[in-house]
Amino acid sequence: MLELLQESAPESQRLLIVGAGAGEEAIALSRSFPLLEAIEPNIDGVALQARPLVRQGSATQLDFPDGSFDIVYCYHVLEHIDRPLLALQEMQRVLKDGGQLLVGVPNKHRILSYVCVGETPWRDKILWNLIDWKARILGRFENRFGAHAGYTRKELSGDLGRIFPDVRDVTKAYYQLKWPGSLLVQLIGSRELIQEIVWPSIYFVARKGY
Repeated sequence: MLELLQESAPESQRLLIVGAGAGEEAIALSRSFPLLEAIEPNIDGVALQARPLVRQGSATQLDFPDGSFDIVYCYHVLEHIDRPLLALQEMQRVLKDGGQLLVGVPNKHRILSYVCVGETPWRDKILWNLIDWKARILGRFENRFGAHAGYTRKELSGDLGRIFPDVRDVTKAYYQLKWPGSLLVQLIGSRELIQEIVWPSIYFVARKGY
């Protein structure tokens, strides 16, 4: 996803990962971004080899001075935060002027979920989709109810637009980079309505104003 920024050399940029999970992304990105830092509320779940890169922290109260980072990376985390707007405000605060937030979340309008999770057995994927559809039927397919709902493109664009002056939907570009030359991706990307229900996740870039 960072390829979408087309910025200067990564070794000169400070990158913050908000919600590091087990730390796999922190390890992978640190190879290109040596000035990387990461936070994760559940530090016990971070793999031992990632511990030097990850500190315990909350997305709604980032322990960094204003203007500390060139890039903030928040991938499939926002939907799990109780106060997402406060988290976005904190991410904006720690960005330098002109810095960018990269955010990815599940697509709330998706028909199917988890199709891109390569190492997960299909039995689990089917079960998780059934759980999602049960929540939809019961009217509880919302992040606040604990469902892995995510955001619609309109919802995410709206929340980001309340805090950042420059917001771009890069979902189509993301999938084109992930599967270059894919005729299926080209077909989906050429139809707005199909994109709305087929993309399993959506991706945005928001830039902090000067």
